[in-house]
Amino acid sequence: MNDLVQRAKLAVWPKPAKFFHWLVVVLLIVAATLGFLADEQDLSPAKLKLFVTHKSFGLSVLLVMFLRVVWRVCSSDPEPVEGLSSMQQKLAGLGHGAIYAVAILLPLSGWLLTSAANFPFRWFDLFEVPLIWPSDSSMKDIASDAHEFLFIALAALVLGHIAMAVRHNMQGLIVLPRMLPKRWSTGKFLSGLGAIIGVVIVLSWSRAQSTSNSIVTIGEVADTVAAPSANVVVPQADPVSSLLTKPPSWVMRPASSELGFVGSYVGADFTGKFERFTPRIIFHAEHLAGASFDVSIDVTSAMIGAPDMDSFLGDSQWLDFASFPTAQFIAQRFSRTTEGFVAHGLLRLKGIEQAVDLLFSWDEQPDGTVRLLGEAVVPRVVFGVGNGAWADDPSVGFDVRVLVDVWLEQSGE
Repeated sequence: MNDLVQRAKLAVWPKPAKFFHWLVVVLLIVAATLGFLADEQDLSPAKLKLFVTHKSFGLSVLLVMFLRVVWRVCSSDPEPVEGLSSMQQKLAGLGHGAIYAVAILLPLSGWLLTSAANFPFRWFDLFEVPLIWPSDSSMKDIASDAHEFLFIALAALVLGHIAMAVRHNMQGLIVLPRMLPKRWSTGKFLSGLGAIIGVVIVLSWSRAQSTSNSIVTIGEVADTVAAPSANVVVPQADPVSSLLTKPPSWVMRPASSELGFVGSYVGADFTGKFERFTPRIIFHAEHLAGASFDVSIDVTSAMIGAPDMDSFLGDSQWLDFASFPTAQFIAQRFSRTTEGFVAHGLLRLKGIEQAVDLLFSWDEQPDGTVRLLGEAVVPRVVFGVGNGAWADDPSVGFDVRVLVDVWLEQSGE
């Protein structure tokens, strides 16, 4: 008697239970495989994409498990398999409960790990997943250990689950067919399921290995930066004040000032900052002709707050701390727009000089201090930040926004 005939005589699981069960199986196997594949690779755009896809499948497991638990609470189980003792039924229930718990905790630990590592990501490129824990190296290590332990525990539970199903089958107790579609034999269904898993893994791998079809060259990026944007307001004439012979000099209040940056990887934004920088500012809102900015930046003080990212930020492919420990922004030409001011300057980074415009506001305070808020767009490819495979791969965004929030007081010079 084949299993289709046997299944007709069994109290099978309802269709929603079967759907959730096998969907979780597919998602878990794909997520685990992609995680192992990514872990074995050196740092590259492909590794980054594989990990993001791994996280997307992992978060999907959490969502499906939540729906599965809700359905189980709201429904009733089929009659138990004939021939199982009450003790065997209790042990089976405990085993199933343990699998449910670990299958929920495993993706949760991955989400916690991603959050503590300050690695935001987009779920299948659709939306950015919120972080559930602040950046924390200690918590990252704890979550990493928990994630590994829970994976081993789940693998052990699943293997035990399969072993018991095989053992029951050898004893003449038909268990597996209760969870299979009625019109599929066990062999055909499992073969089809394996084929689906294989196709999803191959497609995910191929997508991670591919780069953008539109390769961006350094010259093209430079041309784009040099070209005026449609949103830029044509500067008005500088109303030079006859009362000023030279704009005043300003010094920074370090405790309340920040020089940050915003980049993106695989569609999700990340933030960082330079902890050490020294601006030398000569400026007056009504006397732009004699103004100047000279900002020295300690590039080695760059940090993102994500331990994994910070560990390679100073590599030669990126900011190259060893060869180029400082950067400098110099501006001696300024213009006024309806939104504030523009400092038309030169940025020297990694030994490369390129024109960069800083759009900023100049807000004078009642106590005589000034708050300078500014933003500039820096094309990383032009400055050789992200060489090799990263130069033409969009997994790390080509443009980096530099954000300035500086409090100034007159130097008295």
